[in-house]
Amino acid sequence: MEDDGQHVANLVPLDPDDEVLDAKIIRDFKENESLLFMTKYGMAKRTQLSLYQAQRHSKPLMALKLKAGDEVVAVLHTDGNKELFAASTFGYGLWFSESDVSLVGQRAAGVKGMNLKEGDEIVGIEAFGLEETVEFICALKEGQ
Repeated sequence: MEDDGQHVANLVPLDPDDEVLDAKIIRDFKENESLLFMTKYGMAKRTQLSLYQAQRHSKPLMALKLKAGDEVVAVLHTDGNKELFAASTFGYGLWFSESDVSLVGQRAAGVKGMNLKEGDEIVGIEAFGLEETVEFICALKEGQ
């Protein structure tokens, strides 16, 4: 059996230039959980998950104010107690605690999570617990 599914635009209105970056299944909008956003220019924002529980499903919720040219590179669903590692295209990395990113409201822009050199951008961020054994793997584009 094959099914093409339903286009996201049938669920919430999308502008023609909107792009779906990720989809997460949230069954319970717990107050002690949060969403952490990271942008390519190094902005980080953490917001209480419960603020994103839609009251009207026909109206999209604003999650983050972006500066001109900036884009979201990752959205993490966390418990507020994780360690984070962000990596940039120039090969720089920053390890910091999720608690270093203060909880803010839905419409806030966030804080500078990582200082970047001119032309550098964040390519990703991962969350992990201190009790976990982690390894960092770097994927390079050809010619780098």
